[in-house]
Amino acid sequence: GIQINVFTADWSPDAEKFPGESAVTRGVKEALNAISDLSDENLIGFIGPIASSVATLSTTVVGGIAKTSMISPSATAPELSSKFLYPYFWRTVPPDTLQGLAIVDLLLHFGYRRATTIYQDNIYGRGIGSAIENAAVAAEIEIVSRLSFDTTDVERFDEIVQALVESDTNIFLLLGGAGDAESILRRADNASLVNEQFAWIAVDGWANAAKRGVNTDGVYDAQVDRIQSYAIGPSPLRGVGQPYEDFKQRVQQEDDAGLLQ
Repeated sequence: GIQINVFTADWSPDAEKFPGESAVTRGVKEALNAISDLSDENLIGFIGPIASSVATLSTTVVGGIAKTSMISPSATAPELSSKFLYPYFWRTVPPDTLQGLAIVDLLLHFGYRRATTIYQDNIYGRGIGSAIENAAVAAEIEIVSRLSFDTTDVERFDEIVQALVESDTNIFLLLGGAGDAESILRRADNASLVNEQFAWIAVDGWANAAKRGVNTDGVYDAQVDRIQSYAIGPSPLRGVGQPYEDFKQRVQQEDDAGLLQ
């Protein structure tokens, strides 16, 4: 067989180790470090990163310098499909154009014809927001207003909730990650916007990020549990069928044998 050596790098920003550095900055630095550290190795590719915002810049750096492919298991921004912009980027998940269609189907199913989008102002949030809007136009669903936020601007969360209080729609599409969604939803709950009178539509960035009632710190939280009961959203199908079961069994066997370390 062929022996493949795997080297790991953490792009997540640690507030104590890397004060003021974003995940995007860390991702690019780790990609550059890997290229430098592995210059004498037969580098065949990168696996990751998780987030679309990190993937856009790091794959540009990796492709431009090392001419090496980067394969992400979860970066879903539609823009990353452009081989003109990102010729060295690949992924094992579909782009958010499909999730946009699923969310609009969900709106149609419940008879929701007007909605507000709350989106993270990065490639992921803008990408899925655009995908939803394109599908909504075809389905004659009106996006009443669009509220953007930056994950570091906590005051903006309060402004968004106030805008929702004054909004003339009660259907809210929250497009972002788990941490930001939790922060916004807590504020919305405190403003009496999380109950039977309102519908919160989740994207997979936060809908499938945690177990029921568990907050982003991994601890059970009664408020989070209650908030989640008022949110709905699409959930990607898990692997099914014999080919998937055969693959899962083979990976488990290799892991048990210590071959995946």
